[in-house]
Amino acid sequence: MDGTQHGPLDEQDEATDEQVAEVSGIGLVEADPIEELKAELAGTEARLRTVSAAYKTLQSDMNGYKQRTTRQLELKLEIAKGDAVSRLFPGVANLRRSIDAARDTADAGLVEGLEMVHRELMGGFEKLGLEEVAGIGAVFDPLVHEALSVIPVQDEALHDRVVQVFSDGYRVGTRLITPAKVIIGAWTAPPAEE
Repeated sequence: MDGTQHGPLDEQDEATDEQVAEVSGIGLVEADPIEELKAELAGTEARLRTVSAAYKTLQSDMNGYKQRTTRQLELKLEIAKGDAVSRLFPGVANLRRSIDAARDTADAGLVEGLEMVHRELMGGFEKLGLEEVAGIGAVFDPLVHEALSVIPVQDEALHDRVVQVFSDGYRVGTRLITPAKVIIGAWTAPPAEE
């Protein structure tokens, strides 16, 4: 023996933490690693939902912004096209009148050449969005038609409709370049026979 006495105290020194806890009446609670991981997972999922909701909101805002800027750009482009056509269109209208006047007096080759130039100009304008306003048979629309007169018609279906066009009207998109000068039909019911 080494000369030291072993007593109950020494055995307690060698006792495990669990035994000490049992003797002192304190229960050691070890954290369950599965519960810790579940709590961490729940926190991570909550953060992920928050980030995902913020991302969806941002994406929705960006899509709305793109749509608004696209509409604004399309509107500006339509306005610019309308401005260009409206500034150049009077010359083309005068060319059309010159061609009509020259048909009876000028050389057929000259008239044919002028008509070719007119077609090319109109083709260029059509690429810019120029379209003709509805003419004969269309319902009279004061936004695109200029009524020169109203004439009586026998057919009720022609009431408030364009029956004759003196001058074609044109527009680019929603912008009116020149109104169509028209005559409108007015139907009056025949007097009832007694």
